[in-house]
Amino acid sequence: MGSSGSGIYYRNDGLGPAVITHFLFEIEGKYFRATDTLVLIKDRIPSHLMKYGFFVRAAGNNQSMDANSEPILIIGTRSELTTREMIDFLKAINGITIHIAYKSMYGDAHRVIYISDYIPEAYEHNKNGNS
Repeated sequence: MGSSGSGIYYRNDGLGPAVITHFLFEIEGKYFRATDTLVLIKDRIPSHLMKYGFFVRAAGNNQSMDANSEPILIIGTRSELTTREMIDFLKAINGITIHIAYKSMYGDAHRVIYISDYIPEAYEHNKNGNS
């Protein structure tokens, strides 16, 4: 969750800069680019959340990031969701895996983000009385 929207963010916690070359989204063992992924997830998102206009980030277009860069919103909405809405969103997209390819000072690299990893954090936040 982030400050300029709600969803899954990516940031560079490494020592040097990274250049993002692309994002791929894995759904049920098949790989999709952003536009195809958006079509597929719209069927999963509950109707009460559709008013927020969800999006999926396109390819990295060789975007450079360093430790001081703003996190990148990969999948979500530019509107702020309540914690309950965020939990509903994460549950709806659970099972999607995000693959990020990038180049760093150490060479080509790959990062995998599992949506299911974010659900316990959201539940804990909600359990503590946050909305």
